[in-house]
Amino acid sequence: MKYLVLTLLLLISGATSAGVDHVTDQERLALEKVLVYLKDAQGLVLKANSVSAIDTRFPLNYQALNTDLAEIREALERHLRAPSRSPRKMKTLESDYLLREGSEASIEQDQIIGVFVE
Repeated sequence: MKYLVLTLLLLISGATSAGVDHVTDQERLALEKVLVYLKDAQGLVLKANSVSAIDTRFPLNYQALNTDLAEIREALERHLRAPSRSPRKMKTLESDYLLREGSEASIEQDQIIGVFVE
């Protein structure tokens, strides 16, 4: 009888901890807010790129910045659609936004998925 009670307690505790594989409502709301901020940030990147000086000595690589923001957004969206215990592979972020010779400097309007509201 003692072993039966112990076994049942272990099964119940295992079942309750295994049931938390989903995203909680508060977590979902917070991550959705982060997604909105990332969309807005992409709009700001587009606007900054459109008003940037082309003859600056240290131009910002807006394309790399936009690509990294999009990669982070996609990772969050994947997590919200189907959370996973094991981390998913994510492309290495650029992390260096100083524009180098021979790289693309501009971001096209259709590359921005989010909508920027001034």
